[in-house]
Amino acid sequence: MRRRDDMKYETLITELLFVERACNFHCQYCTAPLKQITSRNGVLTLEERNGEVIELDAGKDKRLGIKMREHCKKALEIFPSPILSLIGGELTLIRGLTDYIEEISSNYELVILTTNGSLLDKKMIEELSKCKKLLLYFSIDGYNYEMNSYRVSNEKMSNRILDNLRCCLENGIKVEVQMVLHDRNIEHIKEYADYLFQYSKEGYYIKLMPFPVRWTQGKYSPYQSKLSQLYQLFDEYENYQDVLPPKAYLAYLLEALENKHRTTSCYAPYYINGIDSRGRIKGCTCMPIIYSDIFADTKKARLDIEESKEAYKLRKINSGFCNTCYEGSWEMLNAYLRGDITKYELQRMQIGRTEGVIEVLDQIKDHYFII
Repeated sequence: MRRRDDMKYETLITELLFVERACNFHCQYCTAPLKQITSRNGVLTLEERNGEVIELDAGKDKRLGIKMREHCKKALEIFPSPILSLIGGELTLIRGLTDYIEEISSNYELVILTTNGSLLDKKMIEELSKCKKLLLYFSIDGYNYEMNSYRVSNEKMSNRILDNLRCCLENGIKVEVQMVLHDRNIEHIKEYADYLFQYSKEGYYIKLMPFPVRWTQGKYSPYQSKLSQLYQLFDEYENYQDVLPPKAYLAYLLEALENKHRTTSCYAPYYINGIDSRGRIKGCTCMPIIYSDIFADTKKARLDIEESKEAYKLRKINSGFCNTCYEGSWEMLNAYLRGDITKYELQRMQIGRTEGVIEVLDQIKDHYFII
């Protein structure tokens, strides 16, 4: 996509993946093989595939910290964007993460951090709250242990994470709850919305973003479960809209669940440029298609990215991994590009309120002829 002369952005979202498969959880439905995490001199370390040991430390003089800053710098050179999304692994394992976020936030209008919430403590939450551009994608599947039992092994941990969720809200952090739908929680989704709605009534920004478990070959799947509570949320949307994404998001979610696969194209490669831990540039960190890398000349990297995105236009309905993927907020952006949600509806979400977002999305829609 070529920028208009009066626009400062090349894409909408920069998604950075610094450490792959480093997580303190072992969610039963997660298919990623995790790397071993150990501790050395009080700092967590990660052993890479080549045997190298990396300290999980974002300090400016640390190897990982240097890489985190270099990747961000190159991303700003090649494809400036209004939104930065930080994904893992579990990034709160990294020492100095909050300082890093505060440092780089000046380059973006919105910084999204995805976390399972288990390692958050009062100090870290207070530090995160200083970044007014932060949006927390808080992964938790329900309001009780049974709903969270694929993620955590006991009720104490489930309650701790729920307490951390409340603490984040009380410290003014905007939160969107990432709910992985499976056979233990989908029949209680309306109850979960009721639970979160209490926070919304207290004036906190909180949204429930449900999406189906992926890539598990049917295990843990919600497809055989009753969808009655999800249909109730859809039918009573006006009563729950303050804690839910736009209604069209739920409509397409129900359609995907009923059909057991997605029925619409995903446009994420048009509005996301991702950089993985090795510096490879992708349109989606879940896709095996590599556009370029951050070590390429800026002009060449932009040309490679544009050629790949033009080729993606030939794919009308997704296949392979994409076929069973319904990825939270990105589906909301897909719906906007299709014209299924309005600018007003999008602006009820934190992404839609972010400066430059609507303009970039409209430019993408015009450039790639999305209908």
